[in-house]
Amino acid sequence: MVLGDSFTEGAGAPSDSSWGRILEKLRNQTADTVNHEVINAGISGSDVFFSYVLLRDKLMLYQPDEIIYLMNASDILDIQLRGGMERFAPDSTVQWRVQNPWWEPVYARLYTLRALVHHFTTIDFSLRTQAKRNADQVFSRTELTRGLQLMYSLCKQNQIRFTVVFLPTLNELKSETNELQETITYCQQQNDIRFLNLYPYYFEVKHRQGEDVLHTYYWPIEGHCTPIGYSLVAQKVFEFTLTDTSSNNR
Repeated sequence: MVLGDSFTEGAGAPSDSSWGRILEKLRNQTADTVNHEVINAGISGSDVFFSYVLLRDKLMLYQPDEIIYLMNASDILDIQLRGGMERFAPDSTVQWRVQNPWWEPVYARLYTLRALVHHFTTIDFSLRTQAKRNADQVFSRTELTRGLQLMYSLCKQNQIRFTVVFLPTLNELKSETNELQETITYCQQQNDIRFLNLYPYYFEVKHRQGEDVLHTYYWPIEGHCTPIGYSLVAQKVFEFTLTDTSSNNR
């Protein structure tokens, strides 16, 4: 079973070209006689906490043997705005961490106000000041690791093999940044969470073939993977699961 956001659901490609569907085909092409079924539980707009609750409350009924969670840098902003587990209220409602200011309805309707706000203040499109964004960055990076630990612990308790895949975004590749480095470092230090870090591979491809090659794997405007890009993700995940002999949960 694969979990994640729109990059797992397969936004930007036909349903049969998501990396989860291609991974299923690759696994069934191997020499063994086991029939591999990959359930794509990716949901656009999701993050690690929504995925964890979805797995805990609904998807465990399917008794998965393996969970692969794909994470990208959009999780950082998602958690900054939504919060961590505290977003889930006892009455089953969701309360976002960041509350919009009272003038947000006016901002939504008047382009002039938007221009003034963004020109004369440090407020960005999420209606947060620079100081607030800086504080939220620290919060989100801490919560990212907490979310992964929750998912790993749930899988371990149920003897489910768990892997997290770190996929760079197009913007990160263009700017030579890695917004998930702290989370990757956390996984390296834990020695119990199996992970596949795709950042070095994608950076190496860019340096070897030039920046234009990125548009083979990502749509240049909206930033999701192309069918070729999802195929590459599936191939790298497939190779990792073949060569990685660690068994963190079993």
